[in-house]
Amino acid sequence: MHPRNPYNEALDFKLLASKYPPLQAHVNQNGGIDFLDPAAQRALTKAILKTDFDLDVELPDDRLCPPVPNRLNYVLWVEGIVEATSKFTNPSRGVSGLDVGTGASAIYPLLCCRQNPIWEMFATEIDPTSLSCAQRNVSTNALDGRIHLSRATANDSDSSSPSSHTFGPLFADPNLEIGFTMCNPPFYSSAAEIHTSKTEKEDEAFSVCTGSANEMIYSSPSSSSSAAASSSPSPSPYAECEREGGEVGFVARMVRESLVIRERCRWYTSMLGKMSSVPKIVGLLKVVGITNYIVTQFIQGQTRRWALGWSVGGWWRLPDTISRLSHLPSSHSLATIQPARTTLEYSLDKDPTVVLHDTLEGMKHGGILEVEKVTSPTGVVVEFLVKARENIWSRAARRKMKQKAMQAHPATPADKTGDPSDGTRKRKRDVDEGQGGSNTARKKGRVDSNHPKAPEQDEYKMICTVSLSALTGELGEAASKRWTLRMQWVYGKDEDREMFEGFASHIERKVSQGA
Repeated sequence: MHPRNPYNEALDFKLLASKYPPLQAHVNQNGGIDFLDPAAQRALTKAILKTDFDLDVELPDDRLCPPVPNRLNYVLWVEGIVEATSKFTNPSRGVSGLDVGTGASAIYPLLCCRQNPIWEMFATEIDPTSLSCAQRNVSTNALDGRIHLSRATANDSDSSSPSSHTFGPLFADPNLEIGFTMCNPPFYSSAAEIHTSKTEKEDEAFSVCTGSANEMIYSSPSSSSSAAASSSPSPSPYAECEREGGEVGFVARMVRESLVIRERCRWYTSMLGKMSSVPKIVGLLKVVGITNYIVTQFIQGQTRRWALGWSVGGWWRLPDTISRLSHLPSSHSLATIQPARTTLEYSLDKDPTVVLHDTLEGMKHGGILEVEKVTSPTGVVVEFLVKARENIWSRAARRKMKQKAMQAHPATPADKTGDPSDGTRKRKRDVDEGQGGSNTARKKGRVDSNHPKAPEQDEYKMICTVSLSALTGELGEAASKRWTLRMQWVYGKDEDREMFEGFASHIERKVSQGA
């Protein structure tokens, strides 16, 4: 369950029914609800949406009834993605997203817009009955100006019609840019697979599913096209996933299309209902050259779901709390496909606030390395935003800068004479250039002032945050205090990961030595 999900404790159905009378008929004497009763499920979903989100929705008998706590997990995760990225780009700019296959309820656009007043959502739906119901739900809640629905058509990504693509609105409008996509894809590849899945379950189902065929099934390509793809001397990297159909095949289509849309969407995401699907999609991402991806898991009661996201061409990095399942043991089947860490933490015994400030300020160099103190909303955390166009802190980088400085200021003939003042002049020059062994500038990490200034238009190779927070605990009667130094990689290409890790190590060493 997402840590911000308010449904982390069992619902009090009697209390909820007192606020939403239509639910009362479905609450038994023990205060429970029969989740195998479709009518009870619909009444519960309507009650939660009305009571907690002021949303009035219509839920057809023959379409999926979305469990709100489960769907909210996904929305909260996406909110974290948007917040983690937008605060370093344009925090005041509106956010727009796309829900692929919104269903009759339009649950994701409704929750997204109700939770976030400045968000705008696009949504697609292939089933005309579900699309009509979704439009009524949007209009009933006066969200027509912020939620834009469109009809999707045939499942043929090679078609020239924008509506035939999973990301139809992005193909229809080449100028459209969005922050994220969402999708709850069809789990199964055929009706037979649904039947097999039901019979293989050892325990009785905890709830009933009323989903229609198009909500539950995404068929694999025809046998002829599958055979042609598999016999090709250079088969498509998507062929195996697309032949599988179901959620793997559907998400594979989205991966294919994301390589066309690229940076016009910052983060592509999808829910997954089967853990076995996660490594298959991650494997596909790696094969097609997408290495900036994220993985998470949602647990709500007896239900487990997974979510996966990826970014194409953009190198914004997300915190470990959003991007990976760090708690998994190495023996877990998903441990080997987790993305690399972007959050590095160090524990310190002494207050390093002043040393950290002086170290970072001392490293500032116009146009090459910039440091900005960030205001913490709580005032508890000290945070700095660091932007670097190149590495100027490693030993190799410092040697290189020293050589450039010597070339820029070669020794004069007078320097080479036996004048007793030679040493004095050399020591003075060393201090002026930040190379002297005892000068303050070097102690604080300040770089050579003769280092060439980077042009303003040059992109940063690394952006990260450096934050410091205090943890207070009780040891008997004496209070103990420890500090956590946290380095968060915010932006950088794969080849610059070593640059971030080296910077983090450099700062930790300086702070530990000086604290």
